[in-house]
Amino acid sequence: MKNMLYVTTVFEDENDGIWKKIKYTLCAYQRLGYLIDFAYRTKAGYVINFGFNSEQSKVERVNEHHKDLFFYNLSKKIIKKYDFLYIRKPFGGASFLFLNFLISKVKKGGGKVAFEIPTYPYRKEIKSVKNIISERLFQVSKSAYVHKIDLIVYMGESSGNIWGRPALKIANGIDLNKVQILKENLNSVSDEFIFVGVARLSFWHGYDRLIEAVKNYKGNYKIKFIVIGNGEPELSRLNALTKKHALEEKVLFLGAKFGNELDMQYKKAHVCIDSIGRHRSGNQFNSSLKSKEYAAKGLPFIMSHKDDSFENVNFIFNVSPDEEMINIDEIISWYEKLPTNTPVEMRAFAEQFLSWDIQCKKVLENIFY
Repeated sequence: MKNMLYVTTVFEDENDGIWKKIKYTLCAYQRLGYLIDFAYRTKAGYVINFGFNSEQSKVERVNEHHKDLFFYNLSKKIIKKYDFLYIRKPFGGASFLFLNFLISKVKKGGGKVAFEIPTYPYRKEIKSVKNIISERLFQVSKSAYVHKIDLIVYMGESSGNIWGRPALKIANGIDLNKVQILKENLNSVSDEFIFVGVARLSFWHGYDRLIEAVKNYKGNYKIKFIVIGNGEPELSRLNALTKKHALEEKVLFLGAKFGNELDMQYKKAHVCIDSIGRHRSGNQFNSSLKSKEYAAKGLPFIMSHKDDSFENVNFIFNVSPDEEMINIDEIISWYEKLPTNTPVEMRAFAEQFLSWDIQCKKVLENIFY
């Protein structure tokens, strides 16, 4: 078996969608024949899990005097040779200033290096002054090692190369062993129609667009929009908008929900919400993890961007990628025309096209062959 080192600055949080995605990815590479060491951040500092998800698994601290020395200290910590180094782009901070030490050590041992950009392009997603400064530092510092990167892995708008390096577009996937279908038939529509949106809230999710649509709806159904998740300042903005329009009985904010509590809310949904505001961050293309989860669970959903994972499917309603008013009557009409067994069809689609194994195999084929 080959040795892989996966490195991220993402915090360990078993309830966080990004963390789950990373672990799903690691399990896929493991199924594809890799022994994995996994370096990541905890509340107590950075650690490395030698032998991730194996009987020999052992977690050790990465000695650090400052969090921004993570990549330097990790380069001193590792001893074995790695066939494959996979780095998830750090956002914020200045740890990337020392990334060259880690990349150079792995390359010296003959290993290949992949660098993931979760969303591309991403510049318009960076809002705070602190993060803008961090990104400018990153752009300058990467000149020391970008030529050593064998493959840029990204999700977003198609690009043959990024920063002058070969680039591979992949899609988010799902670990079908961890995500179960929630229902075999669509919820019937009587007097109430329920939307459910789940996210770590940000402006590009565009939930305000649906709140405005709820305000303008004049039809016969009782419309309810259940918002699950936190994230400031967006949560406060959505709350204020709801109060402004006196929609407190129609737009409900439940905070973060996980496991069975989250599934209980999903089961109520007629339609779920993926991002409907990605145009605000300059992205017409996106491959959200949440959309793959909706598909695997059998939950029809709406979105505004393009996603190559879903072509010519009937279980997605596309709203316009702009600030045009969303028409709830059109969504209800679309939903009522879907086959009753749509959840089962969605699950079958997910099993055929949306597993992480498919995406990770693409990366390996591009970097090694």
